[in-house]
Amino acid sequence: MAGPKPLPVDSQLAEGGRVYAVSCAACHLADGEGMEGLSLPLRNSKWVLGPEDRLIRIVLHGVRGPIDAAGVEANLEMPGMGFFSDEEIAAVLTYTRSAWGHRAPRVSAPSVARVRAETEGRGDSWTVAELEAVRLE
Repeated sequence: MAGPKPLPVDSQLAEGGRVYAVSCAACHLADGEGMEGLSLPLRNSKWVLGPEDRLIRIVLHGVRGPIDAAGVEANLEMPGMGFFSDEEIAAVLTYTRSAWGHRAPRVSAPSVARVRAETEGRGDSWTVAELEAVRLE
């Protein structure tokens, strides 16, 4: 049986922009540049533009420890946002992968659901080493 029909890209981007504005922009700022000592940049970050499975894991469970994003190194922790629905996570990730001149592929709700199921028992945020060890399909 087929799952729900994906949102058209314009609707997904609008929903992603809404989620970003209320849940992400306070730390990562509207322009995706982040705030020194609080959050890393999302603009031009390999974590945003790289493999979606890693990015989905970060949003679901968070990331901690030394990390580099867009040339900025920090030892910070981002909390997991796994309370968002698969559709909301897919939308906000599609938004960040399309905003600020980015041209990375969109993220689908079924991809988020798959990663959520694969990491269901996880109770801690990810480290860079763990994320880099994720086998990608």
